[in-house]
Formats: sequence, C-alpha cells, structure tokens
Amino acid sequence: MEDLKYRMRVCLWYDYKQDKTAAESHRDLLRVFGDEALSETQCKRWYRRFKEGDESLEDEPRQGRPELLQNDHPTRNGDLPFLVVLNS
Repeated sequence: MEDLKYRMRVCLWYDYKQDKTAAESHRDLLRVFGDEALSETQCKRWYRRFKEGDESLEDEPRQGRPELLQNDHPTRNGDLPFLVVLNS
C-alpha cells in the first residue's frame, strides 16, 4: 500500500509541475486508482508542501502510540525485566 501511495505522490508532483490544481489532480487519481486514490484533502496537503518548496515525496513521520521494547536481559537481583518506551 505504501508503494501505491508513493506512486500517487509522484503523479501529484508531476501534475503540480504541469500547473494543474489539486482538485484536477485528485480527479485524475480517482479515474486511475478508484477507491484507493488519495483524498482531495491529502492532495491539497501535498500541493501545499510543493508550493512551500518541499518537493520530497516521502511521508513525514507521525506522532502516535509509542513503541514498546522489552529488555530481556536478566537483572542481578532477579527483578522482572523492564520496558523501554520509545517515541517514534
């Protein structure tokens, strides 16, 4: 799925360079990709990034539930292993 989203972002970038609007580009995506197309809101967000000079097609990392990692190393006094919380 991520590969498909990346391909759609390439299409958006190409349309942006061709001076199409985000709405026009969204209609093109709907015609080609159907229900899997990015939403018009997502298209507008990408167009805004392009307009601001950010032409990277990589998605920005998002805040979300922290990842839990378990430390399986035994402790000297036999305590239970501890969990480490990472914000990704």
